[in-house]
Amino acid sequence: MFNITGDYHTHTKYSDGKGVIEENVQKAAKIGLKAVAITDHGLNRIARGLKRKHFEKIKRQIADLSDKYKIKVLFGVEANIISSKGFLDLKEDDFKFFDLVLAGYHVGVYPKGVKDAFWMTKNFLYRNSREANTKAYINVIKKNKIDIITHLNSKIRVNCKEVAKAAYEHNILIELNGKRIDFTRDEFMEMYQTGVNFIINSDAHSPSRVGDISVAENFLKGLDIFKERIVNLHSIPVFLKGK
Repeated sequence: MFNITGDYHTHTKYSDGKGVIEENVQKAAKIGLKAVAITDHGLNRIARGLKRKHFEKIKRQIADLSDKYKIKVLFGVEANIISSKGFLDLKEDDFKFFDLVLAGYHVGVYPKGVKDAFWMTKNFLYRNSREANTKAYINVIKKNKIDIITHLNSKIRVNCKEVAKAAYEHNILIELNGKRIDFTRDEFMEMYQTGVNFIINSDAHSPSRVGDISVAENFLKGLDIFKERIVNLHSIPVFLKGK
C-alpha cells in the first residue's frame, strides 16, 4: 500500500464535484494527508466549469481552511486543452491565482477556434492519429507553465513515451490517476525510462474519494522499485510558485 503525502487533484461543486471545499479538506486532514489541492475544471467547460469571478473567494476560503484544519491547502485548476496548438483555457493573467496548474483533455469543452473544433470532433467520433494528438500534448507542455499532465491517454490517444520525454525536459509530472489509468504497463515502463517523474492523485469528485488511489496502487502492484520517482510518496512537491 502506498502512503501519499498529499492529494493534488480533487474537484468540488465549483465544477462537477459533489462536495464543497471544506469537505475535501476535512477528509484529507482526517486521513492524515499533509496537503490537498482544490483543482476544479477549467473555464471553457460547457457546463460546470470554474469561473474567474470565484477566484478570490476560493483563495480566501482556502487560507481559512488551512488554518482551521492545520493542513496545506492549495488552489489549483485542471485546465482544459482547447487546441491542437497547445492552448489551454487560461489567460496569462490567470496563472497568478494558482498554486499549481494541471492540464488534461476533456470532452464537453469549448474549443479555441474552428480548426480546433474539427480536431476535437474527430477525436470524439473516431480518434485522430496518435501522431497528431501527441504533437498537441507536446505543444501544451512547451507553451504553458504547468505542473501536471492528468489522465494521459484518456479520450485522446497519444504516444506516451514522446509526451513523457517532453514532460521530463520541462520538469512536468505525469499523473497516475486514482480513478482510471489509460496507458499500459509497457507504456508506463517506456515513460519511466525517459526520466520523467510521476504523481499519484485521486481525481476525487466527491469528498469520500479524497486520497483514494486504489486504481493506481493496483496498476503499480509489484513495481515498488519505481516509488522513488513518484514525488508525493516521499515529499511535498514544489509547484508553480516555487519554481
